[in-house]
Amino acid sequence: MYRVRSGRAMLAVLAMITIGACTNTAPSDAAVEKLGVEFFTALKAKDFERALDYYAPEFFQGRPREEWKAHLQAIQQKLGDLQSFDLRRQQVDARYTGTFYIYEYSVVYANEKSWETVTFFIHVSGEQPVKVFGHQIKAKGI
Repeated sequence: MYRVRSGRAMLAVLAMITIGACTNTAPSDAAVEKLGVEFFTALKAKDFERALDYYAPEFFQGRPREEWKAHLQAIQQKLGDLQSFDLRRQQVDARYTGTFYIYEYSVVYANEKSWETVTFFIHVSGEQPVKVFGHQIKAKGI
């Protein structure tokens, strides 16, 4: 009979099993990058309703959907029409609750440039699709 003599060894085995189980549900970077393109394409087309559909319900707990829509519209009024966007940095952060994809975009508007951080999230269960969990917009004048 085999006996585990160390609690550390047992924890290491459990950690490997848990990590292995978590990584199977996470989509590829390419799949999430595609979502980013779709998201910014909707914003570029001023299709704010479609863009809002990319956000997770949790996002709207702190800022109601219509309020965020008005904020996105105001940004395009101040900065001008969205012209282009380019993914500049990306980071994947797997945690116990799920996987966070932190993407930083350089966004060119007609009158100004912005730096936008969009955080996509998928729960560890994989039951829900990848959604925008956070969106921060940094630009002069806003």
